[in-house]
Formats: sequence, C-alpha cells, structure tokens
Amino acid sequence: MKKYILFISVILFCNNIKSQVFQDICSTVGSSTTLKSASLLDFSDISDEPIKYVRVNLIFLRKDDGTGGFQENDPDHQQYISDKQNNSNYFMANIPSGYDSHCYDGSSGLLDDSKIRFVYNVIYINNTSAWNNHTASGYCSALPSNLVALNDSIIQNSSAPAINVFYTEDSVPYDSIVVNQNCPINNGIPPTSCTTLPSFLNLNYNQAVHMRNHYTKYYWMMNCVVGNSYWDDPDESTVYGWLNAGRIEAHELAHNLALRDIDKPNGECAQHLMMHNSQGYGNFLSPDEIERMHNALSLSSARKYVTADTYSNTPISVSSNTTMDEDMRIYRGINVNNGATLEILNNVIIPSETEISVSDGSNLVIDGSNVTTPNTSSILNIAFTQNSTISIQNSSIENCDINVGSANLTLDNSTIELGSNGEFVINSGSEFLMTNSIIQ
Repeated sequence: MKKYILFISVILFCNNIKSQVFQDICSTVGSSTTLKSASLLDFSDISDEPIKYVRVNLIFLRKDDGTGGFQENDPDHQQYISDKQNNSNYFMANIPSGYDSHCYDGSSGLLDDSKIRFVYNVIYINNTSAWNNHTASGYCSALPSNLVALNDSIIQNSSAPAINVFYTEDSVPYDSIVVNQNCPINNGIPPTSCTTLPSFLNLNYNQAVHMRNHYTKYYWMMNCVVGNSYWDDPDESTVYGWLNAGRIEAHELAHNLALRDIDKPNGECAQHLMMHNSQGYGNFLSPDEIERMHNALSLSSARKYVTADTYSNTPISVSSNTTMDEDMRIYRGINVNNGATLEILNNVIIPSETEISVSDGSNLVIDGSNVTTPNTSSILNIAFTQNSTISIQNSSIENCDINVGSANLTLDNSTIELGSNGEFVINSGSEFLMTNSIIQ
C-alpha cells in the first residue's frame, strides 16, 4: 500500500458522505466529572499557560503467536500508527474555525490551539487472552476483566504515569475477515471504543482507553473497500482518508481530560471533535471545552499524566486577596504583590523551574498544605522581600531554595526540605520565628 498524507485525505473525507459510515463511536464510563472551581486561575484565558504534554501509552495487543494485529516490520502499519499520533496532535494544535451553532453559540469566541499535546509511547504485547474482546453485542468496557492484570502490571513497571490505550480485537469478525478472507460489504465489526473520565475526587485514579477492533477495521477497509464497486471503486488514498487516523485517539483522550460526548442523531455538529456517532468527522473544539480540559489537568486525576517539565515562565500574578483551598497542580510560578494576601490551604504541585515571590508589603499564608514539585532536577526558588509577611504552619515545602529579605517569616509545625543545592538564607532586616519545625 502506498503512503498518503492524511491532512489532504481529510479534505476528500469531508466531501464524501459515504465515508461517515467508517467512523468510530465511543462510550464513556467511570468516574466523577464535577468540575472544581479554581480560585487562583481562570482557565477561560490560557494565553499564559504552557502547552501541556500528556503521556500516553498506545498498547497494541496481538495473539500469542504475534498475529492478529499491527506489525512492527510492516511499513504500512507503521505509517498508520504514526499518523494516529501525529494527526491527533495536529488536531489539538490546529483548531478549525467552523462550528455548528447547535453545539456552540460562539459567545466565547474561538481558539486556534488547545495548548494540549500527547506524548506517545508505543508498546506491542502478544497475549491472546487480553487481545480478544469478543463479548455480548454492544458491550464495552474501558478496562474489561481480561485487561485488568495487564494494566496493573504496566502501571507498576512504568517510570511515570501514562494513560494506557489498549487496542484489542473481536475474534469473530477477525477470523471471518482476516483469517478466512471474507469481504462483506458492511463490515459487521463492533465499532464502539470506551474510555474513563477523570476523577476530581480521587486524584490517584488510573484512567484507560479501550480501542476495539482497529486492526480488523483497517484490514477490511484496505482489502475489501478499496476498488469495491459498492463504494464507487475508491482508490487507496480515498479509503485511507476515510480512516481519519488520529481523530478517535484525540476524541477518546479528550474524554480522559473531562470532555463529554456530543450526541446529535440527525448529523448536526459533525465537524466537532466530540461528536461521537458515525456521522462525526471533524475536530472543532470550543473555548469552553478547552477550558474544561485545562481545568482537569490542574484539578483532577488527569494531572498526573502531564510531563514533569511542563511549565511557563509567566507567573500567576496575585494582586488582590485570594484564598486557594483546592488540591491543585499549577504550571506557572506565583507572584504575590500590591499588598495582597494569598492563602494556600491545600496541597499544591508547582514547577521547580519557576518561583514563588512575595513582595511590596504583601502576605503569604501556607496552612495545612504540602507544596511539591514534579521535577526534582531543578529547585523551586522562594523569595520573600520588601516588608512582606509569611506564615507557614502545619505544612511542608519540598525541593526548594528560600531567601528571606526584609520580611517577617513565621515557621510553625512545618518542614522545609531544601533541594540538592538549595539554601535557606535569612538576610539582614528580616525577622524569623521557628517553632516545632524542621529545615533539612
């Protein structure tokens, strides 16, 4: 099979109504999707947010003998898998402007980049039991029983958390189409893929995606649909475009970031990414949907999948009194100024490449919080200057460097863990009171 550039093929796809029959649908299962408020940030404006890189394992299951799925030494298979990865990120980086008012009224404007990317790791596993998803018609589970142990093993042996995406096959249509070389007009391949939503309650919740029958469908399209008179004798380029490689990955992974399906049975909103029935083909995301994903990447279980070195050099400016009581991961530093008071009353994950600064007679209260960094190869700089007042109690700060200048610092029942080259410096003109605390 020849290689084709999908972005050109997608144009053909959008102009061919028949192509819509080849699209996947999906189902969401699992956890809580109640969004939390974020007092420190308004994710409706992501202009200063970094691009957030989300780790994903693409796990291609095959039978014990290595058959039944995509092959590492097949250049056509590798092109398709590469297109899945590249195109899903292209879709997230290039949001089209066209949308349907049935699903978005335009009131929040348009964004041309979601500022979310997926960092993929491809794994091939030969395991017949895990490979076969044949179940009752229509049934779908993001993590069926035959994948639970495998998922647990991958999690335990991974150096960093990633969303596990399992590609399995239904043995019945696989045997009919691939093994016995039947070429039905309509494929009869169960199309439904499944995913888990993030949890805003259990931040350790493990999310997964179950992609069903992608190899059997790919085989059927490239061997049964190409040149078939029923489909007006399409060539390989056209059929490959109908696969719309990467859209279902982007769609399912967006579910992992808290987006819901759009379900319009009459075909409205087909150009929207979250349109999930067979008529959906497009990749539009509204600013409201993008805001929801960034909210999830700070406040839900999805945040643990973001790479450790994701950060922005633009600090969050706190210039009015603010109370931060959410368990939250942020991707920028914090600058408390203008005489404001910032209260941090819950756990915070903050990039070590940034800093916390309190200046201009401003105040910082950290109470009942564990302040940590995802990346320990650099140190979080904390600076208290210009007559600021800082109270740290019943808390811990890890992997840091603290410089107190012209400030009043109280440390009570707390622990400061300095980074590998970190220092704790109290400059002349400062006041420092420490009780029941440790600096190490």
